Amino acid sequence: QQRDWPEAIETFRGVLRDDPIHIRARDGLRRASVSLQHESIVEQARRSLEKRDFRRAMTLASEIPSSAYYAIEASRILERARGQLAERAASRAQEACSRKEWRSCYDAAVENTMLQPESPLMRSLIEEATKAMRAKGVEFPAVSPPKPDANYDVQGRYPDREVRSAVLLLTEGRVEEALRVISQLDPAA
Repeated sequence: QQRDWPEAIETFRGVLRDDPIHIRARDGLRRASVSLQHESIVEQARRSLEKRDFRRAMTLASEIPSSAYYAIEASRILERARGQLAERAASRAQEACSRKEWRSCYDAAVENTMLQPESPLMRSLIEEATKAMRAKGVEFPAVSPPKPDANYDVQGRYPDREVRSAVLLLTEGRVEEALRVISQLDPAA
């Protein structure tokens, strides 16, 4: 899907040099500039995916709006990264549960369901770990993973980049980092 955005930008600038109020050229320049930025972000996300840095790939791909030229490609990257992270979390949850490490089991199963809400196995592991921790009097944060039928679209739910970043950090269990991001948000925005 690569386009020659720099050439398009230069063409629109040329039109605007001759006619500074040309509405279509202004709009075209804006769209081509945004698309050039999105192309770069998608390429970074693709490279992150190749390097198996799935969190970064998700974060980058989430920056592309659903109406953008690169939205379909970004969505594919986002889904692949989400799937890989969910698979990792599921493996960790199953291993921890088999060793009766209930807190680790619980945390990994919750992480999985935040990424892929439709997993009945992970929901059952959450229930099993919850019962075991309650029986032992272990304190743990009660988390309600999204419903299986919920369309858990981080970008759609949290269009603001910083808020989305904080949400992703929370899903990773990185509470202190998420709080730092949240504390830097402009309350007036």
